[in-house]
Amino acid sequence: MKSQVSLFASKAALMLLGGAALLLATVASPASAQSGAVFQAVRVDLSGLPAGAVQTRADIQACLANGLPRVLAGRLNPGARGAPVLIVRPTDIYFTSTSNTSGGQGFGGGTSQIGLDEMSGDAIVGGQRIVIKAANSPISGSNTLPESVARVRTLTLCNNFIFALARKI
Repeated sequence: MKSQVSLFASKAALMLLGGAALLLATVASPASAQSGAVFQAVRVDLSGLPAGAVQTRADIQACLANGLPRVLAGRLNPGARGAPVLIVRPTDIYFTSTSNTSGGQGFGGGTSQIGLDEMSGDAIVGGQRIVIKAANSPISGSNTLPESVARVRTLTLCNNFIFALARKI
């Protein structure tokens, strides 16, 4: 049993490092920072997610609040008169089953038909709603994953959501 937990922790660490490397590549990319609209600010609104897993909501809030300004750094200008505020509102998150049983865990009404962790929501810019969807392959193993692995799944999915958003706006 201990070796399974160690294996999960190792996979989680690798996924976290991969996500961090991808985030750094996106932040360092001049094209991603220079194209598209300029925003006065970015606001995260979790009101679209029903009250559920408190830690998951906290992780999503922190991930979006920290990651969005980094990825959109070249497009944020608080002094830009008339520039819109970007509002990011996740509405669904679903964690697929990682065992041979069917089903998974989600809140917000999300369901996965393709065996992936999924997150969806909206970006609202000047009253215009843009649908954002992201997915991630889960770490395989048991549904009773250590909390640290569950958090890595949440953060990896959130980072994929940020990248999907940055490509659409």
